[in-house]
Amino acid sequence: MKFSWMLTVLQNQPILQLRDFENKIEYIRNVVAQVMKDIFLLGRGELFLSFIDMADILMKQSPTSTTQHDINVAFRQAMIKIAMDHEELAKQFELTLSLPPVQSSGVSLKSKMTNSWKYVGMSHKVSWPLHVVLTPATLEKYSALFHFLLSLRRAQAYLQQCWATLMTIRTGAHCLQAVWQLRTHMGFLIDNLQYYVQVDVLETQFSQLLNRIKSTHDFEAVKVAHSDFVKTLQSQLFFTEP
Repeated sequence: MKFSWMLTVLQNQPILQLRDFENKIEYIRNVVAQVMKDIFLLGRGELFLSFIDMADILMKQSPTSTTQHDINVAFRQAMIKIAMDHEELAKQFELTLSLPPVQSSGVSLKSKMTNSWKYVGMSHKVSWPLHVVLTPATLEKYSALFHFLLSLRRAQAYLQQCWATLMTIRTGAHCLQAVWQLRTHMGFLIDNLQYYVQVDVLETQFSQLLNRIKSTHDFEAVKVAHSDFVKTLQSQLFFTEP
């Protein structure tokens, strides 16, 4: 609605101010890019920590016919908890469960699934004209990135919970030195990996993407910049490694 109002104001001017028009378009580009980063690339870390906390018990069980609906309810509740515009975002983004296909014998693999987190992804309802940039193939790549980043965030949250649990143990503490050491080493690895991912990769590449978008007025150049952005993320997050 805000975008529409901005363009309507421009349309009603007696003379079109080209610089004003360009500024409005640049603002819209940046907002759309930021929303994609906040959701697909976990830019709003507090949202996903809240979601993990709400959905963890459900997601540690085998998936059922209602699991996808239930996790989206939890996702909207997490948005409400941190005061995000949940109604509009819920129309655009939906968590998905990509379950394995039925075996040739006709027996579903669901009976062997013990953790729904393995199959979670994210879909996005693309509005015109963004479908030119956010193609189905690109959205699949974003969903894979989302799955990886969510797994990393979950590992970090679990290790923090482990620390809190160990702090409450008073009896037999001398027997827990190996456990403390293991948790410390794992926490060191995950915390540094998380810093690398968020600062050295996501923030750096996102800033470069915005700079490339701002420096061009050619739509094809924007498409190329976005494609390079996604490819670089995949490379620097080790998706191209065997």
